[in-house]
Amino acid sequence: MHKVASVVLEGYREWTESLGDDREWKIQLKQAEIDMVATRAAKDVGAFYIPTRKDVLFFVLNGVEDPAPIFEEVSKVSPVPISVVVGCGRTPLAALNSRETCKVTSNIAAIHIDINFFRTRDKYLGFVESVDLLDDILKIGIGYGSIGTYLGGDNIVMFSDPSAAGELARLISSFYDVKVGVGIDKTPRGALELAARALRLLREDRTSKVIILK
Repeated sequence: MHKVASVVLEGYREWTESLGDDREWKIQLKQAEIDMVATRAAKDVGAFYIPTRKDVLFFVLNGVEDPAPIFEEVSKVSPVPISVVVGCGRTPLAALNSRETCKVTSNIAAIHIDINFFRTRDKYLGFVESVDLLDDILKIGIGYGSIGTYLGGDNIVMFSDPSAAGELARLISSFYDVKVGVGIDKTPRGALELAARALRLLREDRTSKVIILK
């Protein structure tokens, strides 16, 4: 079973509208603060924060017995009250949409996708094409019960059940000009470390497009 938390910033839209017309910079500063705190708090317990919508935060919690410190830290910097739902499911996506509880979680696969064309494009065009690719890849991942996000630069990450990770990685690498490092571990932080190591090996090898490390 996989474990994922959704943290909803209740009344977020109303808060943004209360800031007046000259507000976007204020909102971005607060979003950056929340992202930093969420990332650090998740790291401290072996979890991973998936930045997506700014009014809802997602955390992959496989192998994390007590995620409460994450929510406590986020609450301290949130401009509005938060509500938390922790769910379990057979895939990360199922867990995200669940309220089922679980005492034991399975290993998690981190699929780290490195976009090969990124540095050969114009700076802005590279970003636009990366976002377009992100849309395609995340939709493919949904069919495998995976969840993910854009990490900036040439990096996309997805989390999946280990049983689907190999097929998903090979499918993505066959359709797109990418390298795919896959790491499988009991925590998302550990899985991402292995995935990054796999990408390093791929850059050294230059003959393979996918490496899976456990």
